[in-house]
Amino acid sequence: MSIPLHDPAWLERMYNNRALVPDYMDYLQRWAQDSAQVRANCPCALDLAYGPEVGETLDVFPATRPGAALATMHAKTTTATPSMMTALREPLTLRRGPAWANRIQLAPLTNWQSHADGTLGEDEYRWLTMRGRGGFGMVMNCAAHVQAGGQGFPGQLGVWSDVHLPGLTRLAAGIHAGGSVSSLQLQHSGRRADTALTGQPRVAPWDDAETGARALSTAEVEQLMQDFITCARRAEQAGFQGVELHGAHGYLLAQFLDAEHNRRDDRYGGSFDNRCRIVFELIDGIRDATGPQFQLGLRLSPERF
Repeated sequence: MSIPLHDPAWLERMYNNRALVPDYMDYLQRWAQDSAQVRANCPCALDLAYGPEVGETLDVFPATRPGAALATMHAKTTTATPSMMTALREPLTLRRGPAWANRIQLAPLTNWQSHADGTLGEDEYRWLTMRGRGGFGMVMNCAAHVQAGGQGFPGQLGVWSDVHLPGLTRLAAGIHAGGSVSSLQLQHSGRRADTALTGQPRVAPWDDAETGARALSTAEVEQLMQDFITCARRAEQAGFQGVELHGAHGYLLAQFLDAEHNRRDDRYGGSFDNRCRIVFELIDGIRDATGPQFQLGLRLSPERF
């Protein structure tokens, strides 16, 4: 019989970090035996099927053809079998950086556990390092904002200043000590930023009457990209082995991809290639600014917020 998602005993073991990944493997094994079809809109299946692949695929995307490259990323249905569950236990070697001990990654989860200034909180440190000790092949933090004005929720980890560097360094070291590869997710909330927290006006690719966000100038878009790149370099300096660009959930990079609203008349809006341009210029910029073994991922979602 399958272990139900609401089984309190299983959830308690997950929370208390007792044999975390083995329990998860057991759950997936039983799930696969009962249901061969895992739908693509299941968060578990999505992270397991696409998380590693996206990070690897980015390395071969041609920057000169952003539209064609991005168009190859599409949702699909995965058929789960017991042999696939066994494969999840095997190491994963990507084109760059260290191999993962297995193919399970901790997805970036909003946890509201750091300080108001973006410095690392003790609860966030404990949560993430426990996951490293629990056996995940890769552990990723929740969205870390790359500009002070990009904060989207209370307790969000920051990466926009060297003030954050000591905590980030401690966090990366703690994840590695548990045996996991580390990755820092880079994010800006854009029109979804919380002005009560930032004290700054919201910005977006367009003037947005619904949220009061104003459109970024071309120069501000260029500065935004430089800040993302600087934060990736800061993450590497802290000891993280990779970063992920948060291009999902209606945050700022996803807003640039929005065909309905991003009608900018500069090179960052209007056509499909122009809307994608910021993503590919960021990939090139981070690749140029970081070491050859630094891992790079991109998170996308099929819907807008």
